[in-house]
Amino acid sequence: QRGLNIERDYQRWIDLWERYGPVESGPGPHLPLSIIVTGDERATDESYWDGLGKTRPGTQVILSPGSVAMRDILPAALQAAEAEHLIFVRAADRLAEIAPHRLQAALAAAPDADLIFGDEDQIDATGRRFAPWFKPDFGDDLFLCQNGFGRAVLFRKAALQRITAPETGDLDTAVYTMALRLIPGSRRDPLHCPGILLHVGGDPAATPKPRVVYLSGAERRAAVADFVALRPSLAGATVEGPDGHGNLRLRHPLPASPPLVSI
Repeated sequence: QRGLNIERDYQRWIDLWERYGPVESGPGPHLPLSIIVTGDERATDESYWDGLGKTRPGTQVILSPGSVAMRDILPAALQAAEAEHLIFVRAADRLAEIAPHRLQAALAAAPDADLIFGDEDQIDATGRRFAPWFKPDFGDDLFLCQNGFGRAVLFRKAALQRITAPETGDLDTAVYTMALRLIPGSRRDPLHCPGILLHVGGDPAATPKPRVVYLSGAERRAAVADFVALRPSLAGATVEGPDGHGNLRLRHPLPASPPLVSI
């Protein structure tokens, strides 16, 4: 449209799009959820999460201060978590108001899902939202070439208890690696829950675009290679990269006599 300013108009558009009955009528449904908050907390961040745990029924907030590797965070989180589902965030992140409504609908539709991921945007220190990342449904190639999960990921506690925690101290890489490690033992592929579930703390001057373009692929390559080795449908595929944008490439083997591809 003429005169459209994405940076300015996204906040106005998302405010209208998310303004519907369930959110305006209350803080959300009773959704048992354990939120693991990692990273150094500023006073404002800690007070936000403390308040969220007190005002939202069923919400448990577990603070894990400092930049700690997931191998140290996960065992303690699983031991302390009271809810059946967990989400891992940084202190500067914010849970979306519509998240309980969206997640309740997703869990009702797929109660056996071990992993549910949603959309996300970024939020600055003033509360202005920017750089939305609306994700597709799960598919091997795209989600292995780039981190398609992001940080808005809901894990089933029992599924996390089956896997080994990654050593990385980068939260996004850790969430991605845990997702790939639990998929082979799950009864279904990850479920996409449409709608912004999480506002990731950011600075529009430093990260003006959706976070998918800033996620590194170097640490993820080993996790992708391990996943490919366990996925029968990907037998023989090799992993290349990352390229300059952090994307990996999945190269599939071709038969001796390649089939025709018509468009």
